[in-house]
Amino acid sequence: MASPGFAPEGAAVVGGGIAGLTTALLLSRLGVAVTVFDPSTRPGDLGAGILLQPNGLAVLDGLGLAEQVASSGRQLRTLEIRDVRGRLIAEQPVPEFGEGLDHAVAIRRRDLHRVLLQAVENAPAIALRLGAGVVATDPDGRVEFRCGDATDATTFGLVVGADGIGSGVRTRGRFDAVLGDRRTSYVRGLVDTAGPEPFVEHWTPLGAFGSAPVTDRLTYFYAAAYRGAAEAAVQDGDLASLRTAWRDVLPAAGAVLDRVASFDDLIVSGVRTVRCRRWVDGRLVLVGDAAHAMAPNAGQGANSAIVDAAVLAEELARPQALASSLERYQQRRRGKVLRVQSLADQLALLSGLRGGPARTARAALFRAAGALAGPLERQLRSVQQEDPASLRIAVRQLVAS
Repeated sequence: MASPGFAPEGAAVVGGGIAGLTTALLLSRLGVAVTVFDPSTRPGDLGAGILLQPNGLAVLDGLGLAEQVASSGRQLRTLEIRDVRGRLIAEQPVPEFGEGLDHAVAIRRRDLHRVLLQAVENAPAIALRLGAGVVATDPDGRVEFRCGDATDATTFGLVVGADGIGSGVRTRGRFDAVLGDRRTSYVRGLVDTAGPEPFVEHWTPLGAFGSAPVTDRLTYFYAAAYRGAAEAAVQDGDLASLRTAWRDVLPAAGAVLDRVASFDDLIVSGVRTVRCRRWVDGRLVLVGDAAHAMAPNAGQGANSAIVDAAVLAEELARPQALASSLERYQQRRRGKVLRVQSLADQLALLSGLRGGPARTARAALFRAAGALAGPLERQLRSVQQEDPASLRIAVRQLVAS
């Protein structure tokens, strides 16, 4: 396979998170010299847990990282939704998409980042510039960056904005972005307990509370923190009050929060969204949250970013002009991600219904849908956005070329 036409000038990836590192690995397989910029000297330290679904796992498998990911997390084959009394609202095995693509993996974010970072450090075509913050980009490929007190600039054939919801690449280009604030927030953390085997999310008057084991001894959890006593407790940084607020609604949640040693061990994050009319501006292209930050309720934030990287690399590998490759990438990804964003918003609304009649109607709606087996499976299949088996094949072909 010939290298893309922009290869002599190389590619810059702005952002050393999951989206950026995955993109860098895939671009390097195209014969492109890649420079990754990140202002932090230790990217990936923040975050608690991620649920990798078959689409994300397919890309990581194609990159040869499946065993490392599997050994760092826990396989989950069943997803459950329960109400505030613990009654089952919905239960669905992860659909099978091909050999080895019949499960999800719950993993600590930092462990996934470590796997990707080690792969990047071992890739000779990738230069990792940690502690180097990008201060300016333009559609012609010019990147200005600062390292310490020194400022420098280089022009690249491609500049990938993988710098998250506050993307500087996006704000300096013409992407027609609309940022939304859902006025909701969640606390996330890890506790020392084996936890339940399946992924379980409870829908309560306070919002969603979910948990999943990420190792044999650690459980990842998240809890809504935007209503009533839970909201006040988070605003005050009061762990004891947060425990009480959740225990009064869902005793199992209180038991999990009892294992949190300090409020400082919690990660508090608001839900903000990004919808871009354009993902491409000249030599600038967006991936991950920079293009499509979404509510967490569909579990597709990180997975969608990983799929972005694979589709971008697949289109760049085609024998066509850079502008055509980037346009095809945008056409393949934007509509599918918009649908997942909308679904995540709908699930967020359903998970936090407060009135008794509303929750009763919700339960009746779910039960009326054929015990949910068909609808839930279709939903889990549709949120993958690309067929996982085909994704894995495409990435393996890129890696082998």
